[in-house]
Amino acid sequence: MRKQLLKKLDHLDLELDELLTKLTQYDEMDLASKPAPDVWSPLQIMHHLLLSESLSLEYVKKKLSYNPKLAKAGVSSRFRSLALDLALKSPLRFTAANGTEAHNLNERKLSNLQSDWTTHRSDLRTYILDLDDYWMDKEVYKHPYVGRLSFRQMLGFFQTHFRHHRKQINARLPN
Repeated sequence: MRKQLLKKLDHLDLELDELLTKLTQYDEMDLASKPAPDVWSPLQIMHHLLLSESLSLEYVKKKLSYNPKLAKAGVSSRFRSLALDLALKSPLRFTAANGTEAHNLNERKLSNLQSDWTTHRSDLRTYILDLDDYWMDKEVYKHPYVGRLSFRQMLGFFQTHFRHHRKQINARLPN
């Protein structure tokens, strides 16, 4: 199970690196440019993604810090994970979860976001490596809209969420 998590994280890192490499080709003004007053800039989207992952990991760390009794991930968590995946792949728009909404997305430089992502992903990798096997198949994460998911399903959410927003970022970059 741990190998699968690390492989998924490697893939997440690769996708992030590809996007960051692409974004370094643009100047900060382009990356901070909002297509409309109520639409996020590419940098704000990146900040939203980072906050989403960081807050998710913080939740899991806090939850597991007091050794809770958690259900084993099963059919219901697979269904919730699939529903989340399908929703993010759909053209529907969703309200950002608490802590990741527009008023929390300050204007940041790409280099700062890149540094924070590197730190976050390193923390996530260390946490996966140190996580007791007992928690690997438990519903350790609580997504704000679909509820309890396993650690693997949380990483799956990270991937689908990233891909959902990567499309938005690409659409907002100048040609």
